[in-house]
Amino acid sequence: METKVSKVDHVKELIAGKNWKGLVTFCELHELDVACGQSVTETPFYTIHLFAYLLINDLDNARFLWKRTKKSNLNDREFDAAWAVGREMWNRNHTGFYNALGSFQWTEPNNTLATSLADEFRGRTLELIAKAFSTITAKQAATFLGLTAQQTLEHTNRLGWTYDESGDLLTVKASALTKDQSSNIERLSQLTEYFTYLESQ
Repeated sequence: METKVSKVDHVKELIAGKNWKGLVTFCELHELDVACGQSVTETPFYTIHLFAYLLINDLDNARFLWKRTKKSNLNDREFDAAWAVGREMWNRNHTGFYNALGSFQWTEPNNTLATSLADEFRGRTLELIAKAFSTITAKQAATFLGLTAQQTLEHTNRLGWTYDESGDLLTVKASALTKDQSSNIERLSQLTEYFTYLESQ
């Protein structure tokens, strides 16, 4: 039987390797072990488990995990803070997402997971913008990327986007990431909702 230390070490290895799907699988199995009384660890890795779902953009299972913990009366400020981040993702509130992520003082390894989640979320946002628009204002882009105006210009410049200062417009260069056709229906739905939201701003 695995010891608590070995499981913690395995979690650290998965996080260090950014193996988010592997982390999800491990946390799910560990939660079952705890529920069945087969693990020497007292409780599941709830916050890590929640972050893992958010990192692979599995918001449905993240929400189900949150509901399960409500029933067990879990009193964990860090888990609650992680769900506050997930709730903003669920509501597609980019500003709220970055505020929730940055307003809590995370402990390790959750701090590493929070940093990775910001990067993953920003990358997905850039991909959606690149597929939906040929141009976007730098101000809008900064809001959706959770960056300052200068950081936005530096970040998008590295991606090959060009900036017209006179109109505050960024000309988008399609990313190679957009060539992944594995989930076209889901992406089309995201783009439709995202386009509607951007146009309302």
